[in-house]
Amino acid sequence: MNTKVDGVAVMVVGIDPVEEYKVKTWWNVKQGEYIQNPDQAVIGSSAASLLKMEIGSKVTINNDTVVVSGILQETGSNEDYQIFVPIDTLQKAFNKEGLISSVDIRALCNACPVETIADALNSEIPGIRAVSVKQVAATEAGMMEKINNFMLALAGITLLVGLFGVINTMMTTVHERIKDIGIMRAVGASRSQIIKIFIYESIIVGIIGGIFGYLFGTLLAFAIGPLLLEGSAVTYVPVYFPVALALAIFVAVVATSYPAFRATKIRVADSFRSI
Repeated sequence: MNTKVDGVAVMVVGIDPVEEYKVKTWWNVKQGEYIQNPDQAVIGSSAASLLKMEIGSKVTINNDTVVVSGILQETGSNEDYQIFVPIDTLQKAFNKEGLISSVDIRALCNACPVETIADALNSEIPGIRAVSVKQVAATEAGMMEKINNFMLALAGITLLVGLFGVINTMMTTVHERIKDIGIMRAVGASRSQIIKIFIYESIIVGIIGGIFGYLFGTLLAFAIGPLLLEGSAVTYVPVYFPVALALAIFVAVVATSYPAFRATKIRVADSFRSI
């Protein structure tokens, strides 16, 4: 069931604690203990971090309260973001007695043809849809790859737009400074010194743009992230800040290279005509 815990959208899963632990052989309780009583819950590592919950924390599920008895070790799946309670407790909390959403089945061999078993279940038992974990994982991986490719393409387009924007701005700056550049050349300024002036300005522009871009991007992620991926939690990742700053500076410097080179080609006589 999708619900909210402390104002955060989260998936609460009802399980048969004994049987679930047999099926989910990769589960390890890194803190506390596994579910022993109907009013206990185990929580995924990411959910525990996002909800700031520890062993003994109370979780209110649709007016019913359970206590966190254990925190699972990270599995790398969506289970890290879920809360697990006895299925009877969850059914009672949402008035769903006797109803289930899915059943996990584990074959009694390591190399069983799970796809064949799933097809047999679909053909023999009407009204169900059996899917192997391998098929589900492949589908989810394909979807995530498409999302990642889309986001990378969007980021690339954004960088190109920013690159041409900086080039246009710096070309305008060079045109407006023809007189200043000519005077500097007349008093003995070298071409390398003029180039350095524009490079230093581009670094400042990159720093300012990187800071504001990172802040705006983070706020945008918090605003639209939960809307695009319902139930997903957006976290602040400070390690990306220096990467964003370095990338913004790099783009600004690259975009300024050509305008700075053009500035060194301005002749003193041309600058005097603009006075």
